[in-house]
Amino acid sequence: MHELLYPSVNLPLNKSESHIQQTTRPGFFAQSTVIDVIAHRGGDGQWPGETIFAFTEATKGDADVIEMDVWGTADEPPILLLAHSSNLADMTEGTQKLPFVTFAEISGLNAAFRWSPDGGQTFPFRDDKPPLPIARLAEVFQAFGDKRMNIEIKQRRPSIVEPLLDLIQASQVSTDNLLIAAFSTSVLKEFRAKCKERNVQIATGANKADRNFTAISNQNFAKHLIGALDFDF
Repeated sequence: MHELLYPSVNLPLNKSESHIQQTTRPGFFAQSTVIDVIAHRGGDGQWPGETIFAFTEATKGDADVIEMDVWGTADEPPILLLAHSSNLADMTEGTQKLPFVTFAEISGLNAAFRWSPDGGQTFPFRDDKPPLPIARLAEVFQAFGDKRMNIEIKQRRPSIVEPLLDLIQASQVSTDNLLIAAFSTSVLKEFRAKCKERNVQIATGANKADRNFTAISNQNFAKHLIGALDFDF
C-alpha cells in the first residue's frame, strides 16, 4: 500500500462549507470514485501475481487499478519485466537475479512455478505447457492500456527511469492512467525530474520527504479544520 500525495487543498473559509475542495488532482486520481479496488500484483493471493494471466482475471472482476513491480534486464536498452523480487527463484524455477541477466536467458522460465494457493501443498501452474511467461511491461501496456495502473519501480541502480518513460511515450498509454511509485526517494526524485524535462505529467506516490512534510502539514491542517468546523460534544 502506498501513500498518495495530493499536492494541495483549500481549508474551509467558514462553518457553512461542508467539504474541503481539492485544488490539484492529477488525472489518475480524478478518475477515482469513493474507494478504489487495487489488485495488488494483479491479485497474487488468487492467482500467480505479476502475470498477464493475473491482470486478465483481475480486470474481469471489480478491480479499478492493477498494481505491479518493475525491474530491468541486462539488455541494452533494458527490457522492463514484472517481478516482486530481484531473485527470480522466488517465482520461477530459475536462480538468476535481476538486473544481471538478459531477457533471452530467462524468457523460458515459468513465472508461476512457485505459486501455491494452499501454502505449498499444491502448485497448479508448475507443469503448464507452455509455462506462464515472465511478463514484460510493454505487453501489459498493450493489453491493459485502458486500465489504471500503479507501477512500482523496484530497481534503483542502474536506473530504469529513462527506459520506463521511453516505453510509456512509445506505447502511447494514457498518462492519466498511471501512478508511479517507489520506496526509494532518489528514484522518485529522478522520475519527477525527467518528467519535467520531457514536459510529461504523471502522478507519483509520496516519497519519505513528502510523507514527513505531509505529517507536519496535517498537524497544522487539523488545527485549522477544528477551528473551522462546529463540533457539538
